Amino acid sequence: MTRIEIDKDLYKQLQDCSVPAGFSSVDDFIIHILKKEVAIYENVDDDPNIMERLKELGSIA
Repeated sequence: MTRIEIDKDLYKQLQDCSVPAGFSSVDDFIIHILKKEVAIYENVDDDPNIMERLKELGSIA
């Protein structure tokens, strides 16, 4: 497994949200969030509406 650095304040926010969200650990919560985000970008090419929406939100150029 690879390690990443996360800002302490952001980690605290993730920690505070992980238990109410039903996760047993902050790591599990972070992995869940990252998988959801990656899935969005993996499917971008399949749906032009998603690509346009991401541009509107400033997520991509």
